[in-house]
Amino acid sequence: QYDFDAHIRSIIQVYRQRRNAMLDAMEAYFPPEVLFNKPQGGLFTWVELPEHIQGMELLKSCLEKKVAFVPGDSFFPNKKAQNTFRLNFSNMPEAMIDEGIKRIGNILKESWPIKIQNKQGMQAGISKTVSNIQKIKAITFGMKFPSAVGT
Repeated sequence: QYDFDAHIRSIIQVYRQRRNAMLDAMEAYFPPEVLFNKPQGGLFTWVELPEHIQGMELLKSCLEKKVAFVPGDSFFPNKKAQNTFRLNFSNMPEAMIDEGIKRIGNILKESWPIKIQNKQGMQAGISKTVSNIQKIKAITFGMKFPSAVGT
């Protein structure tokens, strides 16, 4: 007889390890101006780029390096989140997650020099970033789904 509960416990541990591998890799390879959440459930993490970098344009460069993600504007009918994307950590082993995130980080650093300052100056940029982090939390944690990862 198949032990479904044991399988769930096992897969939660696998997903937790993969999530942590992805978060560690993003900390190591992404420029500090790139923001991302730490999911407490589900199988995805949400990433916000500086406003001048569009997720769809980044995706084109990443596909050339054999890395993919879902651009964030796919989740917003008004297309106001073009500088976002979603990453899945459930279906790749940790070594491949690390390599994929490293490739995305290298593309970000090579293709789009990131600057915090905008037309209103650095303080306005920081305030907007804080506001956007709050929006990401509301979007991510406002959804109701069972915790597949936990903390």
